[in-house]
Amino acid sequence: MMQKRTLYSLLLASLLLVFAFSFATAQTVTFQSKTVPRCATTILNISVTTPEPLSAFEIVFTLSGVYSNFSVNFDGTLSALPDRVLQVGGTPDTVRMAAMRINTGDNCLPAGTTVVRSSPQSFHTSRPGRLGSAGR
Repeated sequence: MMQKRTLYSLLLASLLLVFAFSFATAQTVTFQSKTVPRCATTILNISVTTPEPLSAFEIVFTLSGVYSNFSVNFDGTLSALPDRVLQVGGTPDTVRMAAMRINTGDNCLPAGTTVVRSSPQSFHTSRPGRLGSAGR
């Protein structure tokens, strides 16, 4: 009986160490912050910062504010992770961006900061203010 408790304790400790390492080396997603003037087209960049190369990422966020003519795409210069998913829909507007490495010849997202989304995402605001985004 004592051996089972010791084994379970070791497994639990190992699991906690894996989670601690995962959080210590976690990647961050940054949304460019801008004040949006009335009736202006605004381009917002989304960047991923990671300490290690990534073989996949998924970003899910919703938008808030008063806007129209919303569009989003992956950055045209992004060559890593060529298998991609882009879904826009829901109320409020919910965006899901995912990219992954499927084939052995595909490039991973390199360590460091990479812009994964830029032009032609645009917002035509009907009044001045700030657009908000919330990730999930």
